[in-house]
Amino acid sequence: MPKFDLEERIPLDNIFDSHYAAITYDMSLRRTAVKPHKVAANTILSNCKEGFQLVEVGACTGLTSLYISANFPQIKITGFEENPFLYDVASSNLNLCCWAGAKPDIKYKKNSLTQLPLSDDSADIVFSFGTLHLWENPVAVLKECARICKKDGLVIIEDLNRQINQAFINLLLLYKEVEKSEFLKNLRSTYSKDETLQLLKEAGLDDWIVNTKEINLVISSREV
Repeated sequence: MPKFDLEERIPLDNIFDSHYAAITYDMSLRRTAVKPHKVAANTILSNCKEGFQLVEVGACTGLTSLYISANFPQIKITGFEENPFLYDVASSNLNLCCWAGAKPDIKYKKNSLTQLPLSDDSADIVFSFGTLHLWENPVAVLKECARICKKDGLVIIEDLNRQINQAFINLLLLYKEVEKSEFLKNLRSTYSKDETLQLLKEAGLDDWIVNTKEINLVISSREV
């Protein structure tokens, strides 16, 4: 059984430097990451109440927020994405949902994740899935997540866990939908639990919680 060197984090270069790259990534997520998206989304849904204001930090191609909105239409979601190509794909996915007759209360905005145009304590839930490893300045983004979240609200951030069991990696790579080199490249760019705790310490968020769940690493501002 092959072993993979995942000790050192290797950040990704700008892999979303074209519309084609963003669309290709969106198609890959639909093939290989539907279940992880649903698991993360269902955690958020279990904490939602009618009238809640949700903010997605790093909307990527919109899959998580679209699923949440479809299953809880009584909430409002604002998704921020700083990469122009990912933003365009998220907007296209939203337009397609509307064309098909869905009425998601979602707005996607292209904006820096370190300076969100929102008031302090304005969001009931702040969430992100699969984008932590892409943030250029994760400490600043974490601080921003804390700033915009209500005192009794929830911040929940999920990403791949670089230190998942090696046997589990081999099992994942048996599926033909998983492209080995791309998966490992993305996995190597994610944070370990210790590295994540250090980011939180630098952000002054030592009281936040870091857990691992299956192949994911989960940051939350309180127990969920």
